[in-house]
Amino acid sequence: MSMLTLIAQAETTSPSRLDRLLPVLVVLVLIPLVPLITQIVRRIWMAGLKRVPLRLERTTRRVDTLLSFIRSVAYCTLIMLLLLFAIHAIWPKFDPLAATGALSIVALILTGMFKDLVVDVVKGLDILLGGHYDLGDYVEVAGASGHVIDFQLKYTKLRTSSGEEVVLNNAKCVPSKRFPHGWVTNHISVPLKSGDQEVAARESLDLAAAELDQHVEAVQDCPTYEGMLPVPTTGGVVLRYAVNVLPGANWVLDDIYLPLIKRTLEFAKIPLAGEISYFYMNDVETFRKLFNRKLTEQEIESWLEIGKE
Repeated sequence: MSMLTLIAQAETTSPSRLDRLLPVLVVLVLIPLVPLITQIVRRIWMAGLKRVPLRLERTTRRVDTLLSFIRSVAYCTLIMLLLLFAIHAIWPKFDPLAATGALSIVALILTGMFKDLVVDVVKGLDILLGGHYDLGDYVEVAGASGHVIDFQLKYTKLRTSSGEEVVLNNAKCVPSKRFPHGWVTNHISVPLKSGDQEVAARESLDLAAAELDQHVEAVQDCPTYEGMLPVPTTGGVVLRYAVNVLPGANWVLDDIYLPLIKRTLEFAKIPLAGEISYFYMNDVETFRKLFNRKLTEQEIESWLEIGKE
């Protein structure tokens, strides 16, 4: 066989440089298209969900969380393909398909070396499939609390109430406490000596509520009036207000709002019939047991004593 024949066969069997570069170019085009594709998928998905009687807000968060996770997986996959095709373009003898077996062995070795990374990915799947939390939820994880603003293959990013962004490995985010609405509702009881001063007290307390909402970031909404409870034995009334604050921010009530109510009523010369109290709905597990009548009398008394401190 002549030398020219061998060269001709080599040219026909080995891919040209352009053929080797084509997969690299395709992957480079796909990488910036990932956000666009996910947005198109989201619009189609949400358009279909609107026709189904579901909790749209909760479903939207689940969809956003799932797409965020899929987007991170797509980025990792495309970067791996880009690396393989780039090596093949530079070194023609390198076969990306034949290299998958060797890469699997390398992956097993790396799994032992980078076990923390593997645990983060597994926990990320657990968070996603178990519905621990979604994008937009207010959560408390690993000693940090804030709104979930990003969820990736390896990490979860939170924005705290002070505006700080905190990045936590997914392994640290299980277990977690989730507050879907992002706040805890508290019910304030304001006892007045005389029912005749109800209107004047409400006008003064509305001003105090507006002041609290303007100056305290941890307050999610302006405190609202819920209703009035008469006290026939004394002729007084109890005004009930609801205020939403960030989870764990009971200092807003103890250090700011309750003293503000007292000062406001003293300035308006409206006497109180007793101490202002509030019902703080933060210990979810305790209240679940309480409403299901699973607490013993000793546990209830112990819990009440803690609430008085």
